[in-house]
Amino acid sequence: MTVETGTIIHGTLRNQDIGPALADYLVNMGGNGIVPLHLWPKLDKTANRLCEDVDRINNIGNDDAWFSEEGSEIVAELFEAIDEFLPDGYYCGSTEGDGSDFGVWEIEKGD
Repeated sequence: MTVETGTIIHGTLRNQDIGPALADYLVNMGGNGIVPLHLWPKLDKTANRLCEDVDRINNIGNDDAWFSEEGSEIVAELFEAIDEFLPDGYYCGSTEGDGSDFGVWEIEKGD
């Protein structure tokens, strides 16, 4: 299985930007061939739950909700969920040297 690495969202540290972008990526992981077919039910369950959380925070109607502890926890859970479904050797997070470039990257192997 080949994982296409690269940016999911760049140039922001705002949870209200990062959360929805990560949720969209998580929802599409199965269709992109990243997640094996036998894990799709678990992926769907996880993605649905987290997308509901993102929608709930968005529906509060102000960006302050994303700065709450709950908003930060949702973003952290999205990173963890994506990592859970990535194959070994990949991670979801920011690139080294650019903390606002969030995406899927290959873990560099040590010498």
